[in-house]
Amino acid sequence: MGRTGLYILIVGGIFVILVAFYLIIEFNGAKHWRTTKGQILSSGQQYFSGIRNYGAGGYGINTKYAYMVDGIRYISDKIAFFYTNNYSFNEADKILQKYQPNMEVVVYYDPKKPINAVLKPFDTYGIFQCFFAGGLMLLLGWVGMRLGKGK
Repeated sequence: MGRTGLYILIVGGIFVILVAFYLIIEFNGAKHWRTTKGQILSSGQQYFSGIRNYGAGGYGINTKYAYMVDGIRYISDKIAFFYTNNYSFNEADKILQKYQPNMEVVVYYDPKKPINAVLKPFDTYGIFQCFFAGGLMLLLGWVGMRLGKGK
């Protein structure tokens, strides 16, 4: 890999880590969100090939739910602030057991913008993924730069 590729790797790692910090801000903001009852409208899993899923095929979760705030009905599909499409079939199925059609769920929504809602506001899975991936990119870029200086 040339120097340009290593710089791209380092900049990409910094970007991914910044995304993780953004998720932490969202995560902390949700501590002040309100809750309401919602109902699952539909749920299922979808396979994503490696091309659509950044090189790794896996299953994503498709869930739609409805909830009411101040007499207005909202529909959302966000389970958490960051959800990936690289679950195994069994992992996705296990998550979907909690979100079957017609099930009642607790919906966390932003009181300032009720359209912003999630079912799992404190899910840190995506944050750890971003820190790991970004850190790995930075490390590989740095090691590549160091090894390149010896040439």
